[in-house]
Amino acid sequence: MTLYSTTSDNKNLFTSVFEGVSACNNVLYYLPDSPLSDEFKADIAGEVHFLRAVFYFTLVRLYGDVPIITTPVLKESDLNVSRSEYQKVYRFILDDLDFAEKDMRTYVQQNAVNPGRSRACVSAVYAVRSLVY
Repeated sequence: MTLYSTTSDNKNLFTSVFEGVSACNNVLYYLPDSPLSDEFKADIAGEVHFLRAVFYFTLVRLYGDVPIITTPVLKESDLNVSRSEYQKVYRFILDDLDFAEKDMRTYVQQNAVNPGRSRACVSAVYAVRSLVY
């Protein structure tokens, strides 16, 4: 799949992926104040860092230099962020994957908690990291 500036779905894809990034940032920002157990918060934080890494990996492969936004977007001026060089974006992705690896469940743990349900586990982190490298 190749996207050019004239590709009609280009803007929609960019916006949609950044909406995913924004949702991840919101969860990570508000999660510490949540009444959930610390163990469950760690599970969620790991999965959300993993998802944000996947979103940024998609963005950097399609567009190269993209802005790195790590906080909730509360007003339009929060979107006025310069693009980061692609090397920094890749470093950010790897940092998110490192964080995710520490807190995500193994496949066996994930299947014990959510039998028959498809959720990311630490094996997904290894797979995405291999693609990043």
